Amino acid sequence: MQQEAYIDLWVTRKEKSREKGLPVSAVTMFALITKLKQLCNYDPTSGESIKWDAFSVMLEDLSHPEDKIIVFSQYVETLEFISRRMAFFPHSLYSGELSQEEKDNALAIFKEKDGPRALLISLRAVDVGLNIQEASTIILFDSLVEPCHEGTTHPSGTQVWERTPLLVVQFINIDAIEKRIYTIYAKAGGNRNQEITTCWR
Repeated sequence: MQQEAYIDLWVTRKEKSREKGLPVSAVTMFALITKLKQLCNYDPTSGESIKWDAFSVMLEDLSHPEDKIIVFSQYVETLEFISRRMAFFPHSLYSGELSQEEKDNALAIFKEKDGPRALLISLRAVDVGLNIQEASTIILFDSLVEPCHEGTTHPSGTQVWERTPLLVVQFINIDAIEKRIYTIYAKAGGNRNQEITTCWR
């Protein structure tokens, strides 16, 4: 149903553009791309998410005090969806909608309390110089949310790890816009060494 929602959105928007017979504006195309990327994360109508299915399997194997996970997404709605699904797993949400005190509290809990524990972070809420070195696993839920070089996950300079080994997982849906974006990014000089595993066909 998630894949059907994705295809329906693409076909419907394409047919409407043809009916109007006018060139598609950059703003319209950007809005469509954003909506398609969000549907790659989850379908709000059916509640289906192939990424969540994969992530939930990973969570089942995390039970040790040192197991601490950071989940990054560009979209607060996606993080709220994840939060609802992982009510059984201790976690905090870090987004721009929180006050500074609430952000500080979420970080303190993640750093100070033993795992297993997760911190769901909205990229737009990341502060310059934010230092999070307790993570053992990084989940990049969206396409083009990726770690920079050693010790950072965001161009702002957010430090997120010093542990070795560190597991970094990026979800990319095949046969969807995420794979196309990844391919273009790689050709432009992005990370070409990541292995892509199919989520749907």
